[in-house]
Amino acid sequence: MNKKLQNIDISAGKLLDTLRRFPVALFSAYLFTIILIPLATFSYSQKEAFLYYNIINKISFLASIGFFLFATLRLISRNYLLLLFGFLLLVSYYIYLPENISNLDRLLTEYLLIIFSLLLLMIASPYLTHSTSNLKFWNWAKHIIFSLLLSIVFGFILFMGLTGGLYITDNLFTLKDTYQYVEQIGLFTVGIFGSYFFLSQLPKYPRLLPVKPYSHIEKIFIKFILTPLFALYFIILYSYTAKIIFLGEWPKGVVSVTILLFSTLSILTYLFWTPLWNRENQKYKNFFWWAIWFQIFVLATALYLRVEPYGWTSSRYIIAVLGVWLFFISLYFIFYKKASYRAIFISLPLLLILTLFSPFSANNIAQKSQQERLIRLLSQESNLSEESNLSLRYNISSSIEYLYENHGIESLLPIIPQIVIAFKNQDNEIQNNEISKKGCISVPYQNFTPYATEKLGFKNIDQWEWEEYNRAISNQKFKILKKPRVFTRFYDYLEKSNIEVRGYDWLISFEYFEEEGNYPKYCPPVNSSSEKRVTLKPKFKIETKRNNIEIKEKNIDLATIDIKAFIDNIITTKKETNVKKIHKNYYEPIIFSQKEFTYHFENNLIIVKIIFDNIEVSGKKTISNYRGTILIKKK
Repeated sequence: MNKKLQNIDISAGKLLDTLRRFPVALFSAYLFTIILIPLATFSYSQKEAFLYYNIINKISFLASIGFFLFATLRLISRNYLLLLFGFLLLVSYYIYLPENISNLDRLLTEYLLIIFSLLLLMIASPYLTHSTSNLKFWNWAKHIIFSLLLSIVFGFILFMGLTGGLYITDNLFTLKDTYQYVEQIGLFTVGIFGSYFFLSQLPKYPRLLPVKPYSHIEKIFIKFILTPLFALYFIILYSYTAKIIFLGEWPKGVVSVTILLFSTLSILTYLFWTPLWNRENQKYKNFFWWAIWFQIFVLATALYLRVEPYGWTSSRYIIAVLGVWLFFISLYFIFYKKASYRAIFISLPLLLILTLFSPFSANNIAQKSQQERLIRLLSQESNLSEESNLSLRYNISSSIEYLYENHGIESLLPIIPQIVIAFKNQDNEIQNNEISKKGCISVPYQNFTPYATEKLGFKNIDQWEWEEYNRAISNQKFKILKKPRVFTRFYDYLEKSNIEVRGYDWLISFEYFEEEGNYPKYCPPVNSSSEKRVTLKPKFKIETKRNNIEIKEKNIDLATIDIKAFIDNIITTKKETNVKKIHKNYYEPIIFSQKEFTYHFENNLIIVKIIFDNIEVSGKKTISNYRGTILIKKK
């Protein structure tokens, strides 16, 4: 019993000791967890309605960074001025960030690079002002890496155990909505358990950490897993390089990321071999750095091919900076015999921080480059329209999308000020609209890009549409294909575009695909008094065919509706505003109003209203697919 009490006392003492050593770092982790655990139960609409959500979201974001920042500062020194410096950095970053950080795509990359930089500085922190041998430095670095990996593994085991217990409890006691606690368990595992366990593994005096030889398992990992992986990536990458040279091909964009992964694997393999270098294998030390150095030229070529036509983006700029760093660090280790490992763990994070926060940051360079590119694109044609070059329309769309998603709408204000101001004011305009006052549904544009391109005179073309177009062009090199024609119902959100259901008892969605054939569709009924869906057993069965729609009740045929004549009339109708779009490409449909896209049918059993959403006709003028909604009333 005394031994158990002694073990408890030791564990409690270790907990208190870790709290005393890293109070601010653990406070940051716990603040992050305390904020996000209740927010995990909020729906998207509740978060949007919550007055202080943006502020709390930013605080939790900074708290997660604060854990690594204050742990690093504590390992450097116990000086309280460093803590004050850390608080000033976080406050400055809070001011630097926009009010709403939820929709910034670039922020995830920025966040990961900050955490990665702080981890590298954490490794270097005990030796910033004290030189040491590479063997001793790597001994400490390896301890940090393994402590982090161990925290992740143990945290994952704890998470799986707790969620497994939740699943069993849910099934045994028939609880409801327990799925929402899974995210909270994950936050607890990371923010409370993971943060404490990781810091508890760090010795009080890192420079006194004894150097131990590799265990048998560690040697197996290095010699039979890590090194063969390096060899595999080396063969793949240099085989591809040989293909480029001998066949005269240009490197593909994906090769940039591949080279960075290969370089990371090369450096890790080199570092893990540190205690194993001897006279026999010493001659292979520089091989890893030469392997990296030669690939930098392929990386530079691949980057040039992307930057020249499309300009700089944050990711391309960061890849370029990493390429420059790899070039010089490789030369440093190749030609300087006393090269120190500290150079890796100090130079790289400092360079990344400057890349993120300086006048020459990735954000500033990418924004300026894309703004200049958009200005050049807009100047190529004074009157943009659907008749403008498809490539030009796609490039303008993608450039606006990139600036809006990564740098905010303000980055587009100097280029298309009238469109930006109109977009910002649209909510007020809709609220003052007479249609809105009558209680009709009105939904503004949720994304700036389609709004902007429409104001410029053409429909937005996203990346998927552009790739499909190029694929179709490529296919036509071997076989002439007649493009399908698409007819669609227009949704005007400034007018009443919802479906009128009064007088009908059931609302059923339907669709037909030529490749898949017909199949039944079920839908809950619409209660005519409340006009809300209620859950009842399926009453009707809809079977869609190329030229007709069959409606059945159990095994009784209620109607077979011939829609061929109606669709033939649709596809032969000339629309004045859309005549020029016909046969142009798949993604420019011919627009019809809801009234034009509605077909009425009645027999002695039922009254039916069919509202089509979309009709597609193949090159042979046969119906390839359609979809819509059917309203049914039994007599």
